[in-house]
Amino acid sequence: MDDLLTVRQLQELLRVDRITIYRMLDDGRLNGFKVGSQWRFSRRQIEDWLRQQANPPAEPAPETSPKPAWNPSVLPIGCYELVQGVFAESLDIACLATDPDGDPISEVSNGCEFCRLILENPEGRRRCMQTWKQAATQPMQTCHAGLSVAGAPAEFSENLSGCVVACQFTCGAELWEPDVTALARDLGGAAETWMAAAQSVHTLAETHCGRLPRLLGRLAGAFCEMGQERSALLGRLRRIAEMTALE
Repeated sequence: MDDLLTVRQLQELLRVDRITIYRMLDDGRLNGFKVGSQWRFSRRQIEDWLRQQANPPAEPAPETSPKPAWNPSVLPIGCYELVQGVFAESLDIACLATDPDGDPISEVSNGCEFCRLILENPEGRRRCMQTWKQAATQPMQTCHAGLSVAGAPAEFSENLSGCVVACQFTCGAELWEPDVTALARDLGGAAETWMAAAQSVHTLAETHCGRLPRLLGRLAGAFCEMGQERSALLGRLRRIAEMTALE
């Protein structure tokens, strides 16, 4: 049979005064019932309540809004990648578009074998994404593998911003020797494989290195204008369709 506790016994169990007991009854933190004019409390319910206080349920993780996605109706990704590819091949560098977190939106155009090996490894890809994330605020920087990276912020649509990134290259005749021992240790593969793949890294003419951030900015601006023009055109076509339907 479930034991019943008096107010005094509950005070001793909880180590609080009588006023606190009555206050907890008033605000619903405690459940009790009266026998005549005297309050009684179920020992089992009190013990369950104490266990809940000692081990509160974990709060649910806050809901996060889904990341904005590329809207193909504004600018088809194939259209972007076509122009991106021409830009990358004309300068002999790699190029891609990323969201604000450095997550690729487009495929890498004109990539090299060395960086392909890096991107195939989860840790290598994480390191690259961290560099890409910083590219919007750092026009020129050096990545974790010692290669040059340039970027320009871009507004791909009303709901999707990000960055146009140029990477996987060295500037002019600058000396670059990959730490193949560290790469083999961290990302796997033989040091000889990494050294051979390093020969595929692009070399950007020194005269173009200083111009690259400005060129990327113009490319980002062009995509913004293309998206706006296409969105406006689609809006006009929808209005025409609505008018035709009304007739």
